Amino acid sequence: MIVEIPVLATADGARPVHVDQPEQPERPEPVAGATRRSRSRVKLSLGLGIAAGGVLVFGGLAALSANAKYNNTIKDGDCAEIGGQLICNVDGAAAVDVAATRANIATGCVIGGSALAVAAVVLYFTAPREGVTVTPMASSTSVGLGFGRSF
Repeated sequence: MIVEIPVLATADGARPVHVDQPEQPERPEPVAGATRRSRSRVKLSLGLGIAAGGVLVFGGLAALSANAKYNNTIKDGDCAEIGGQLICNVDGAAAVDVAATRANIATGCVIGGSALAVAAVVLYFTAPREGVTVTPMASSTSVGLGFGRSF
């Protein structure tokens, strides 16, 4: 299907209308206040992050120690796995208890260190900014200011 669109005819005496658009002024750059995060909150989050790293490293070392203690107890013959159960003599039972205590400490350290790391990240990203951004705005019909704040 072909559709032909006829040329529009002008009425007698009609002339084209030209509308002059005012030139748009250049947008000024925003006037930015201080936009750094609050230094005290950043330092606190850094301290929490370092503490989290230390606790996580300690937890990892405790886990490795628990694993080594458990495996050495089996290697030394103080314990044996029989029918899916661990059978130990007196020395082996004491060594397995020590390994279990170290493993529990490691688990607590990993949970606590992870909580400290999350707290450090949340504290950093929720630290208030130290300033507000003010942007002047103008058009052909209005003038104003825009206020902004980063989160």
